[in-house]
Amino acid sequence: CTSINNNINSVLVFTEKSDSWSDLESTYGYFKNLYAEKYGEPISHTETNPSAGKSNYSLMDQLKEGKAKYLTMYELPAGTIMISIQYSDYYKGHVAIYYSDRKGSDANRQQYLEDI
Repeated sequence: CTSINNNINSVLVFTEKSDSWSDLESTYGYFKNLYAEKYGEPISHTETNPSAGKSNYSLMDQLKEGKAKYLTMYELPAGTIMISIQYSDYYKGHVAIYYSDRKGSDANRQQYLEDI
């Protein structure tokens, strides 16, 4: 995402959609561990799954209803990275990796303040 002054605010990447909870959880765990190896402990970490151990359909339903929450955040000198499992559609989900750039966001905020 960029603004009129072409500063990069953020980048959002989705993995392929999957209807397999174990695949989603595995992909999420892979990226969570990869970023932890590079950036250390996350500043925030939530893994809530009230249907743990139940059927794939139940797990995807919990994700759809917002009851299953998987979110990890890393603070970097230049910005923030968030990794999450999100519901997509038709009982499929994906892993989202979101990067918010501090310098670009600050520059864009300043531009918005000047414009109003």
